[in-house]
Amino acid sequence: SDRKTPPNDSTQSSITMGRSDICCTTFGTSFEAKRWLTIDPCGLLCITLSFSVHFYAISVIAYLLISKSLLSQIVYFALYLPCALLAVVSLYTAWTTNPGAVPMGARPLTKMKKAGSSNKGRERSMRRCAKCNDNYKPPRAHHDSVTGRCVVKMDHFCPWVCNAVGALNHKFFVLFIFYTLLSCLLSVVLIMIRMVH
Repeated sequence: SDRKTPPNDSTQSSITMGRSDICCTTFGTSFEAKRWLTIDPCGLLCITLSFSVHFYAISVIAYLLISKSLLSQIVYFALYLPCALLAVVSLYTAWTTNPGAVPMGARPLTKMKKAGSSNKGRERSMRRCAKCNDNYKPPRAHHDSVTGRCVVKMDHFCPWVCNAVGALNHKFFVLFIFYTLLSCLLSVVLIMIRMVH
């Protein structure tokens, strides 16, 4: 009973599940990563474009649209700039927040029963993910092939935020979209003020 069994291949391969990490497992999407960061080449290109477009718009609007009008300066500093900066912060947070990846060795909180089942003693078997080394897969969780992990309430992988959108970062994704929309509308208002003057 005190004998220790040597780790088999499935135990060792479970440690390497998820995508590659950088900085000695400090950043990445594997089970050992201390901080969540998706390292997808296409996603990194897209999030660089997302950040660049926001910073470019902030600088161009400041340089070209607000110099000759007090009203434009008020709209820019009181409304546009806070919305644009909140969009950038929401983008960064959506990118670096764990979307709800299922940890290795997770177990269900309660026993699940079949809905509408007449046989009350019959239990539903636990779902397992073959790609995550038969790790437990909660209800409404899906395996994301880009991050290499199962994500609870996964919506989709968005390359523009370089992350899967799931239960824990869905709020930041929606905030990013909302503040970007407000920034676009306010930039149109600034263009119209410039046209009037």
